[in-house]
Order: sequence, then structure tokens, then C-alpha cells
Amino acid sequence: MFPFVFLTKDQIEEQAMLIENKEIAIIGGGPGGLMLARILQMNGADVKVYERDLNRAVRVQGATLDLHTESGLKALGV
Repeated sequence: MFPFVFLTKDQIEEQAMLIENKEIAIIGGGPGGLMLARILQMNGADVKVYERDLNRAVRVQGATLDLHTESGLKALGV
């Protein structure tokens, strides 16, 4: 399981200020890149995701992704 770091409200606000009004490029539109983009967007960043593949038929896709409610989905605010 991934280690979780619990921050105080002040620490969260301080971290959010570091990415506000920033332009961030994410290379790769896979599950990790898209999740990072969404989390950054939710915290005020201007995010662009770059993906080289035109569509999902270009290459064989990976395995399934299982986001548990108590971890991954919670982090996304779902």
C-alpha cells in the first residue's frame, strides 16, 4: 500500500499556492498522467496533457486499474 502523508489545512493551502497560476505540461495520457492532471487542476493549476498516440487502437492497452474507495478515489475527490 502507498504511504499517505496527512497535512494540516495550512500546509495544504501552502502547497496549493505553489501551483496556482502555473502552466504545467504532463507527458503521457495514461491513468497516472490523467490522475495527476486532475489533481493539479483541482488545486488551481493550468494543466495540459500531451499524448503521442492518436487513439487507443494504436497499441495494445495495459491491464485494468482498480481504484479503491478508501485510497485512489478519495484522493480524486470522487
